[in-house]
Amino acid sequence: MMDLRAIMKATSFLVLTVIGIPGNFTVLAVFSHIAFTEYKLLPTDIIVTNLALVNFILVISRGFPQILTAFQLRNLFDTFGCKLIIFAFRIARALSISMTFLLSASQSVTISPATSRLSFLKQRLPKYLWPLIVFFWLLSGATSVTSILYSTADPNSTASQFTFNLEYCYVAFPGKDAYEGNGTMYVSRDLTFVILMALASIYILFVLYRHSQQVKSIRNPNRNQGTSAESRAAKTVVTLVALYVIFFGVDNLIWIYSISISRVSPMISDIRVFFSSLYATVSPIVIICSNKKIINKLYCTRRNQVSQAVEIIFTTV
Repeated sequence: MMDLRAIMKATSFLVLTVIGIPGNFTVLAVFSHIAFTEYKLLPTDIIVTNLALVNFILVISRGFPQILTAFQLRNLFDTFGCKLIIFAFRIARALSISMTFLLSASQSVTISPATSRLSFLKQRLPKYLWPLIVFFWLLSGATSVTSILYSTADPNSTASQFTFNLEYCYVAFPGKDAYEGNGTMYVSRDLTFVILMALASIYILFVLYRHSQQVKSIRNPNRNQGTSAESRAAKTVVTLVALYVIFFGVDNLIWIYSISISRVSPMISDIRVFFSSLYATVSPIVIICSNKKIINKLYCTRRNQVSQAVEIIFTTV
């Protein structure tokens, strides 16, 4: 019989998975369709597509194992499987924050005025975008390599003093230096990205505020349409950054607490993993609700389905 903790764990991760997988898949499907039919994606669209991809991997690599262990299923993976699933989560989590930073930086460049020092990057951003994305993939993989080195399916590894118990897998560090060094590296990496994206968001808000003050007396509908589109995109980015900062704060406070003690209880690990996965579930909802391209594609798809259904009804009558 499942206890209260198992029920709460199964419910929370089931909700994350049920929302996160279709949400991220929708974003991926829409922009993939645009890429294959229109043969063109804006830099922001490319970043959002990559963000949805890594969030999709993140939800799968954390959601399903957590749900299955909550239902008392054991021995889900062998040691190779543990190394693979934990590495997938680590690299996806690292890429999630780096893609969010890249999105905020890209939006800062996009809305920067012509007199700004950032304006010269507008023409260069499309050229260097893919090299930047590849760099972030390599960086995320390099900083997540400890998950390959120390992950195991052997339950006897819990005898080690410095072990993270995920219940379906274990991350057993060989000593205190490796344990604390790994934690410090993760916190430092994530904190660097959070500070940079926060600065980018502050700049975006500053530009939006200054622009709103300048155009109050202007009555040009065409100009207002363009600026409202830019403002809407910028506000979406700021919302994503704010959400990440909140979830990052909770996740890393628990992480810092975890590396300050020798043994981490499964309950603490569950809470930290939940908050580290929450952004991957919430962000596609924000993107879908605020992105005009996605809204229009979904509307057209729905309208076509209704039209086809009506045609089938009339042809069978």
